Amino acid sequence: LACNYRKCRQPLVETAIVTICQHIFCLSHGPSLEAGQHRTNCPACNSSLDRNANDFIEVDLQPSDRFKSLILAGQSPDIILDITKRAITFFVLQQSLGSQFLEYVAAKSIEKTRSIEKELKSLMLKMKEENSVYEHMKKALTQECEELRSKLIASDQKLSHLERECQKLRISARNANNSTSNEAQLMNRSFAHPNNIAKSSWKSDLKRTHREMHASPDSLSDYSPLRSTMRVHQDGQIFGQPLIPDRGSPFRFVPINSLNPDTEKGSSTKAFQFPFGK
Repeated sequence: LACNYRKCRQPLVETAIVTICQHIFCLSHGPSLEAGQHRTNCPACNSSLDRNANDFIEVDLQPSDRFKSLILAGQSPDIILDITKRAITFFVLQQSLGSQFLEYVAAKSIEKTRSIEKELKSLMLKMKEENSVYEHMKKALTQECEELRSKLIASDQKLSHLERECQKLRISARNANNSTSNEAQLMNRSFAHPNNIAKSSWKSDLKRTHREMHASPDSLSDYSPLRSTMRVHQDGQIFGQPLIPDRGSPFRFVPINSLNPDTEKGSSTKAFQFPFGK
């Protein structure tokens, strides 16, 4: 047997409370009386119960042998059979109530299971739709990622090309700066020491004159760079600066007959000398 209180349903082992309305309860959920009262209601069917009329009593579910020997002693067989019939009817009713309760619990469980299955199907359908959306988003993101990767590769190649061009421009600018700096230094040096520039021009002009004299000694008088150099020296100034008169030419020429073997041996010639310096 089990407690007929719906929220309890605990099995009854030792002691229970039985009501006249064919219900049985544990001591915690049985009919309770307030102080000074003898009436109450059944917790299961809300029937009115009177304590003075023995509408509910406390029974021992595991009676001793002494109690069994005395409980029906002196009763007639008809009374004993009637009591037994009522006790068996109560037990069958409790078993029926237990079966009904189990059927109720099973029906509730089936209803809850069906509701859960319905919710599960709805959830599965929703998850499939979301999965389809996510798959579409995944494909779109993958395609976008590939496009961005291609753009990144192209940008990297373009950046490398621009870096090479910038490097070339840096080298060109550095060379231009170096040449400009060298020209500026030469200009400063020329204005600071103009005689050195004249000497360098003499050297280059005299080298060319020396080579041309081997080919044609008669062209010496018509060689304009040498004549211009001689004229500048005769004037005594280069770039407005006086020349030092005792500073000679860096080159001296040998006699013409040594340069030109075709000249007659008996002809007397003199070596060409500049009119300045020794």
